[in-house]
Amino acid sequence: MEQKSKILIVEDEEKMALGLKDFFEFSGFSVKIASNCRKAREYLKKTFFDAIILDLMLPDCDGLILCDEIKEISPKTPIIILTAKGREIDVIRGFEYGADDYVKKPFSLNELLARVKASIRRSKSLLSTTTQFKFSKFFFDSERCILKKGKKNIPLTYLESELLKYFLSNSNRIISREELLKEIWNVLPEPENRYIDNYILKLRKKIEDDFKNPKHILTIYGQGYKFVP
Repeated sequence: MEQKSKILIVEDEEKMALGLKDFFEFSGFSVKIASNCRKAREYLKKTFFDAIILDLMLPDCDGLILCDEIKEISPKTPIIILTAKGREIDVIRGFEYGADDYVKKPFSLNELLARVKASIRRSKSLLSTTTQFKFSKFFFDSERCILKKGKKNIPLTYLESELLKYFLSNSNRIISREELLKEIWNVLPEPENRYIDNYILKLRKKIEDDFKNPKHILTIYGQGYKFVP
C-alpha cells in the first residue's frame, strides 16, 4: 500500500480548517491541523510533512516568521501560503521568507489541491535527483557510494549510502525509526527489529570523531534520530 502524503494545515479559522481537512483526507492525504504557531511548532518537532498549507494571519505570531522557521528546520518541505485577495505584498514577502507557492482567498479547493500535489512532486523530484552533498569536512556522492574526508576515501555499503543520503536530505528534523524502516528498507516496523541500530552504529563510526558522543547523528530518545550537518 502506498504511503499517504502528510500535510499540515496552519489555519485559525476553525470552519475553514475542518473543511480543508475533510477535503484533503477525501483526496487521499493524511492531515493535521494547527490553529496557531505554537501548535504548528509542536507538530513540526515530531512529524515530517510532505507539504504545509499556511495562513499568514495567525493569532499568536506572524505567519511569515513561522514560514521562515519551517524552512530552517526542513528547507525542502514545500509551503503554500494562503493570502487575502489583493494582498500582493503578502505574496512578495512570502517568497522572500521561503514560501514555494500561494493561493488567494477565496480559492478553489481543486486549484489548491493541484498546487499542493505539484509542490510535492517538485520537492520529491529534487530530493531524488540530488546526489552530491557536503557537510562538515566530508564530501559525499550517493550515486557512487563515495564518502571522502579530505583526500581520504571512506568505504560505504549501498544501504549505508542510502541511509546517509536520507539523513542529509532531511537534515535537522527528527526522523522516527519507523520512517527509516519504511523509506530505506521498505519494511513494516517491528518492535524487535534492530536493523537500524546496527547501521546507525556503523555510520557513526565512519563520520563521527567520537562515535560514542556523536555530533552528527543524534539520538532523540523516544522519538528517533536527527542528523545535524
